[in-house]
Amino acid sequence: SAALRIRGFGSVNASSSPLYVVDGFPYGGFIGDINTNDIESITLLKDASSTALYGARAANGVVLITTKKGKAALPKVNLFVNVGYSSRGIVEYDRVGTFDYYPLMWQAMKHGLMFPTSGTGQSESVAAQNATNNIAAQLIYNPFNVPNNQIVGVNGAMNPGAQLLYNNFDWYAPIERNGARNEVGFNISGKVNKSDYFFSLNYVDDKGFVLKSDFQRINARLSLNSQVKDWLKTGVNLTSAIVKSNQAAGDGSNTFINPFVFARGMGPIYPVRAFTTNGSPILDQFGNQYYDYGIHPGAVNRPAGASPGRHVIYETMLNERLQNRNSIIARTFVEARFLKHFTFTANAGIDLNNSSSQTFQNRIVGDGVTAGGTSSRTADEFRTISFNQLLNYNQSFGSHTITALIGHESQKNNDIFFSGSRRGMNLDGNIELTNFVILNNVNGSLDRLRREGYLSRINYGYNNKYFVDLSYRRDASSRFATQSRWGNFYSAGVSWSVKRETFMANLKWLNELKFRASYGTVGNDELGSYYQYQALFGLGWNNASEPGALLATISTPELTWEVNKTFNVGVEFGAFSNRISGTIEYFDRGSSELLFDVPQGLSSPVTTKTQNIGAMSNKGVEIQLNTDVIRSKNFNWDIQINFTSLKNQITKLPKETPTIVSGTKRLEVGQDIFAFYLRRWYGVDPADGAALFYAAPGVTSNIRVNAKGDTLTTSPTNAAFHYAGSAIPKFFGSIASTFSVKQLSISFLLNYQVGGKFYDGNYAGLLGVSYGRALHTDALRAWKKPGDITDIPRLDINRSGDFNSQSDRFLIDASYLNIRNVTITYKIPKTLLGKLGFEQCKVFIGGENLQIISKRRGMNPAESFNGTNSPVYVPNRLINLGLNVTF
Repeated sequence: SAALRIRGFGSVNASSSPLYVVDGFPYGGFIGDINTNDIESITLLKDASSTALYGARAANGVVLITTKKGKAALPKVNLFVNVGYSSRGIVEYDRVGTFDYYPLMWQAMKHGLMFPTSGTGQSESVAAQNATNNIAAQLIYNPFNVPNNQIVGVNGAMNPGAQLLYNNFDWYAPIERNGARNEVGFNISGKVNKSDYFFSLNYVDDKGFVLKSDFQRINARLSLNSQVKDWLKTGVNLTSAIVKSNQAAGDGSNTFINPFVFARGMGPIYPVRAFTTNGSPILDQFGNQYYDYGIHPGAVNRPAGASPGRHVIYETMLNERLQNRNSIIARTFVEARFLKHFTFTANAGIDLNNSSSQTFQNRIVGDGVTAGGTSSRTADEFRTISFNQLLNYNQSFGSHTITALIGHESQKNNDIFFSGSRRGMNLDGNIELTNFVILNNVNGSLDRLRREGYLSRINYGYNNKYFVDLSYRRDASSRFATQSRWGNFYSAGVSWSVKRETFMANLKWLNELKFRASYGTVGNDELGSYYQYQALFGLGWNNASEPGALLATISTPELTWEVNKTFNVGVEFGAFSNRISGTIEYFDRGSSELLFDVPQGLSSPVTTKTQNIGAMSNKGVEIQLNTDVIRSKNFNWDIQINFTSLKNQITKLPKETPTIVSGTKRLEVGQDIFAFYLRRWYGVDPADGAALFYAAPGVTSNIRVNAKGDTLTTSPTNAAFHYAGSAIPKFFGSIASTFSVKQLSISFLLNYQVGGKFYDGNYAGLLGVSYGRALHTDALRAWKKPGDITDIPRLDINRSGDFNSQSDRFLIDASYLNIRNVTITYKIPKTLLGKLGFEQCKVFIGGENLQIISKRRGMNPAESFNGTNSPVYVPNRLINLGLNVTF
């Protein structure tokens, strides 16, 4: 499921994810398990008035999902079929080819000899000759038809007579494929007397564009509602999903066999299949060519930079990463109306999510070799049971309208987890645990979470112009100690429908003008641990055969809710028969009581203690603009524009740790949560091609002074750090539009971001020099001789780590434009449908993730909120053709 943030970031160390509510109850399962064809509406709750009613866990906003119900009196059947093809959605980084690679690595070796880290370097001519004679010994593979010492001349140029003995260097071709996505489903709905029904069944079979990345899902749903009496209504809603997947290692868990990392980093002289040094294929007993991972007779192994002894394609084919998930969402309610103005509703819900995984690592190549093959299984049963009871009062008298609500709700979560692993495979073809000889480990856990809350709300309206709403909630969570368990949350909101005032009556062109404001508090108990406040012991600290435990955390009974206080003011407008409409809102969201691990003294049994001690603010503007550019009988054109600007700032940190460094970021009061704190890059010294950083104050070694008097250094250890920008953009949003001409419509959705920074670690890795590792084409611009003016330091096998260390050199503008969706739909004319007995028939062709335009080819600036990349599954591009028939 994709990550979602609403109006900024609510926490530093706890969750910033919104609360998902499905048919009235919080939902903790996988949102992707819900069939999108079953969804009636999705509503985002962002302001204080709307979120405060949900109290616990609503600090980061609420996503309300309402599923479909039967509506029409007569049965209605809807069939849909969708066939799609997927491929890589973002192109790969530009990397040098086979004939450029050897000369560049020759440069790196030559410069390493000329500029050693200690001692006296060789002259350029001697270093060049030594590099010519020895570069092949370092790279090990020579795919050319010339001797090792003649591949690159002493002038650094590739031998013009060199030709390839084989051409098998594309590691992406065998790991990627043409993905296929097929979806078919139907639903039937209707009403019988005073009851409505809705039943759906859906099947998805998605073979991803990466080898062994397969996904299957079956969804079924049943909704029944009945008006038993004039005063009594009841209903039930059941949703189930069965999910099976086989995943390539694209989640960063193991970068050695991550297909994207492995293929991207492989030098362009190393073949997928095995060849002898004279270019002959190495075949097995059946005449099939071996994969090349360096162990076959006649083959050589790759150098360290080219992952020797590993083979992403062969390992992916032999290994297994299987996942299964079964989920059930059940909702039921009873609603009774009495005394004319009162309604009592009792709701019950249960969410069951059972997931299991099986991982197998083969004994031929990769991590499982030394263990003789390994197999592991996990099983997780997550169960949520929820109840609420709501009493509503609704009455209008004269110009006054009052709506009141009081209620109680409770929630019980149980999470049972088990895992086991064994090694030493017995028989080939069986990956079950019983086929492995030695036990590695067995683990299990049971986690319980209980929540309870009391809620109230009152809404008052006068003359349909002036509105006031007040709410109050009191929530308890078992994540906190008894004395700190309860939290109080409230909200107040007002709105004024100016358009309904008599002095606005003559403005016929204005259809709507409403001002509204609200203030409220909501809580966050998503702390990561179920037992954050308790003293916990870590097990497994055994002394030989005697069991042992070690104190891991000390008790913090004062630990309590993180609190968000949100102020919101906005205006809604509509004009010219609502052909122009929209909203403009300003929000100020302050997060307090944020959790931080505070260092403890040396006499403490633990190093840190979790406390409510931090604070942060999110301020911004949201604009939603809707326009009907053309509105006519046969031609319509509408545009929707969404715009958000956000300013985040940390306002309080523990006094014991006024700054907290984490990777490329440093938290400090006055900075935002994603402020980059990096070495300050200066450039490349034209004299020797060394990378130069601004020196930290007081540094006296390894320094150089430029013409302006700036003190520079070639040592990253002596470099000055500074705040170099933020991953948070200046503004972001979307643009959607639909053109309709009679039965034909064309729609598109664009996502955009302007500003913000992105630290491109993938690009930095491709500029780091290591024997066997691929290089970015920008390496062709590297410094070569004194006087060269460039932004790429010399390629130097000894100093690559220093020259390419983390700095603001690798920060890039994170602006992008993503063509997220384009769909062309044609509705078959009803004159033709009547003869076929169809009520409606639509055919469509569409595309998802068609193109992302950014500052650098291969980079995905939308990959993360914190502005860094990681070895995750690359987004896919989907082209699909569909049919939807209703009768």
